[in-house]
Amino acid sequence: MYWNVIDAIEMKATPEDMASFLTCQPKGEISNNQYEFLERYKNYNWRKATFISDPYDTKVAMGNSTILEDFRKVGINLMIPSERKKSEQIMITRTNLYKIRYNEHCLDWASAMMNSRYPERKE
Repeated sequence: MYWNVIDAIEMKATPEDMASFLTCQPKGEISNNQYEFLERYKNYNWRKATFISDPYDTKVAMGNSTILEDFRKVGINLMIPSERKKSEQIMITRTNLYKIRYNEHCLDWASAMMNSRYPERKE
């Protein structure tokens, strides 16, 4: 089984702003890169998108609410896997990392995934 990552974007945003962005109703001004992403995203049948969250940060409070609450407010339901020991999660990630397929819109994301290290280690 492969995971197909069809697009990716990196941006600094509050959970509330990210939730609004993912419902194609961004708050405030957006960059050209963000605009181009949204134009592609609208063609992906985004209303049926599946969002999977890190189980360790859905309860993190940022501002007045949690990431989970901000996404639910705009109708996005997050799939939250059960928490695991970090060592178990690292092994699962390492095992499945090479089962991910991506396209030219995901090159920065793919580079970040391939170069990530936990725990942090020197070159």
